[in-house]
Amino acid sequence: MTRSQSKFSAAFNAAFSSGRYMKATPQINGLSVTSVMLQMFFREQQLAKGTGWFWRLGKSIALVTAWHNLSGLHHSARTPLSQHGGVPDRVRFRYVTQNPQTFQEGEIPLYLDEDRTNPRWFVHPVCGNYFDMAFIVISITNGDVKCINDGVPVIENYGQPGGDVFAVGFAQGISALNVLSVWKRGSIASDPDVPVDGYPKFLVDIAGRGGLSGAPIFRIRQGTIIEPTPTGQTIGFGEKTEFVGLYSGRAADQLPASFRTGESSDLGFVWRADVVLEMLNAGVLDEQPEVGKGVVEMREIWGPREAAIA
Repeated sequence: MTRSQSKFSAAFNAAFSSGRYMKATPQINGLSVTSVMLQMFFREQQLAKGTGWFWRLGKSIALVTAWHNLSGLHHSARTPLSQHGGVPDRVRFRYVTQNPQTFQEGEIPLYLDEDRTNPRWFVHPVCGNYFDMAFIVISITNGDVKCINDGVPVIENYGQPGGDVFAVGFAQGISALNVLSVWKRGSIASDPDVPVDGYPKFLVDIAGRGGLSGAPIFRIRQGTIIEPTPTGQTIGFGEKTEFVGLYSGRAADQLPASFRTGESSDLGFVWRADVVLEMLNAGVLDEQPEVGKGVVEMREIWGPREAAIA
């Protein structure tokens, strides 16, 4: 016996299609459209999802994300992230244009040659792909897009551990209307001025999940805002949003497999905004990713051990 259609089905589909439950002029945070969902593909096989964001470079647009999203390799171990062992050859992304406001989808080949030896993405001009960040220069021909640096300044004073920060991205690929990012709150978990593992990054305590890697991190200050000046400081009242850095994933994912457990501390890495800006201002094309070349032996800062007791 075939069950008849629910009495609600037709009504729901009509309401959904008409846009009844969306306001005619919805209020959308401007930063929600600066982040875009990334889908990494090898040919037509989707390998992973991640987050990227727009940064204006003169007349061009930089699509910025974590290096491992584009290379398909674990940042330090340099082994494939995909369970199938494949690495992506293209990236797709959905975005919102303004003037006119439309939803669009783009696709970019990740290499300049068919043999996949010349990456299209740019990396830090000095440390290259040892920093887990990268960008691709794109051109938007069917309208303009909102970029982070259209109105958000780069942070100058990171503050102390415990301060609130926000990641704007696509944790587990979740979004609104399949294009608008979600906001996740966290807090600074280590002193930002002190490198972690020798890298210019710090820790945040945030429930990061797959798909959030590459997201921009912001700090929003409200109320009394004190700013340093060359001669002292200014005091004002209001709200200020600042770009803090690039989230590149959970700290647990960087541990050797033998150290991992089923639990997560929710600690993740953020590459400092000043270093991200160095890449954007003077980025160089990456080399072909090399497996096993991501770990650097760090010189110990401690002196020789001495006896604790006589």
